[in-house]
Amino acid sequence: MTRYLLRTDLAIIEFRKRHAKLLRDYSAAYIRWINSLPLMEWTRLTIPKGHEESIIGLICCLYVEGAVNITFSNTCTSIRRDPANEEEYQQWLDEHCK
Repeated sequence: MTRYLLRTDLAIIEFRKRHAKLLRDYSAAYIRWINSLPLMEWTRLTIPKGHEESIIGLICCLYVEGAVNITFSNTCTSIRRDPANEEEYQQWLDEHCK
């Protein structure tokens, strides 16, 4: 699934043109979902067959825009919500590294 990652500015621009409606209709829901995930824990992506390009591309766009802070696994089958800022990171450290 790594082939669906948007790795260049041109790929992002082209994806945004092709999927403008998807971005408009689903960005807010994906932002809420990603921000509800446990911090620094891997979450499996369960993407319906045939929607891999659109979902991974959507998440890439949200990341590039700074709307979410995530890391994809090496295979793009999971994501991890990363701290949005230093304060969130420090809070996570305080809770998990005692």
